[in-house]
Amino acid sequence: MSLLSICQGVSDVVGFTRPTAIISSMDQIPRQCLGFAKETLIELSKMDWPVLQVPYTFNTVPGQAAYDLPVDFAREIGDSVYGAARYSQVRGSLTPADWARQRNVLPGLGFYRFRIFGNPMQLNLTPTPQVAESIVFEYQTTYRVRQISGDFKTTFYADDDVTVVDEDLMVKGLKWRMRRAKGMDYSEEFDDYEIDRAQTLAQAMQLGSLPVATRSPYYEGELGMGYIPESGFG
Repeated sequence: MSLLSICQGVSDVVGFTRPTAIISSMDQIPRQCLGFAKETLIELSKMDWPVLQVPYTFNTVPGQAAYDLPVDFAREIGDSVYGAARYSQVRGSLTPADWARQRNVLPGLGFYRFRIFGNPMQLNLTPTPQVAESIVFEYQTTYRVRQISGDFKTTFYADDDVTVVDEDLMVKGLKWRMRRAKGMDYSEEFDDYEIDRAQTLAQAMQLGSLPVATRSPYYEGELGMGYIPESGFG
């Protein structure tokens, strides 16, 4: 669904005149649709959607400690930074106190540590690299919108732009915001949006199961499946 189709669908349901344009329109309803669509997009993009998590690789330079981040960098995905050659974890992002301790009290102990800070934000390594090697990590991208050309942007610039995050959630997020702005009851729409957002995120993350009351069929111990003896009790 494009920005225009999202706004048209919400307008049809809420009871507004269907807009024919969004970005170029100066009418109130299309302008509100655009503003609330951007607001919903920003809110959804703060969550850990796998579709917004992308890999990045850079090469260290001997004698250089600070490295530029991708232009669409929002935040580093925790515990994902590794030295590719040795596949050793680069721990961080360190707190200011830990960064000072690593640089001044425990320098040169072998494995890298990092801190992301500064203006502009950079990824800083300690100890300072003395050889060229690859560092890999994953980060959350700020590119939330795909244009018809295939280019990615941080927000809407054209009516035919489509969102990277779930389109149904965009519709539901826009719907309750538009109802609130017009003084309508929006409690049911808001609750539906909140529940669907949590369920959709849980499904997208595909977290593995964690059995707590069963044992592997290959385990031959005192207790059977479910920790209940299969015989000799009662």
